[in-house]
Amino acid sequence: MVKKVKIVEIICHNCGASLKNKEKTIAENPTVHFKAIPAGSKEEKTDIYLSAELDDFRKAGHKFPKGTVVKFFCPHCEKEFEQHNAIKCSTCKEGLIILHSKNGALGLIGICPKTGCNHHKTNDEIPTNPPLASP
Repeated sequence: MVKKVKIVEIICHNCGASLKNKEKTIAENPTVHFKAIPAGSKEEKTDIYLSAELDDFRKAGHKFPKGTVVKFFCPHCEKEFEQHNAIKCSTCKEGLIILHSKNGALGLIGICPKTGCNHHKTNDEIPTNPPLASP
């Protein structure tokens, strides 16, 4: 039996642009492209690519040290994807970054901003009170 791969397409909550990147792939699948810096850093933003396959935690691009909390930004409008401290990672207790999926059934996806923590939540696990920004 062939495993069905669920590819998510993330859109920016600010400008509505797709973050899908077909040129930079992981396991022959497109990636989700962000600009990123360590939280509290004044460094220049760097490119990071996350696997667009749900439940695949591989990354490409800049490597942050394990345990680093990373801020994510849209590569198009440079708006930050904010960390929501009311919605915590079940593993490390960091506030999750809530992303909007273009895939209707998935809706919202929460990712942990801590490097090395491979936890995420999908739509049915994310409370929408308080309301989150939508594209």
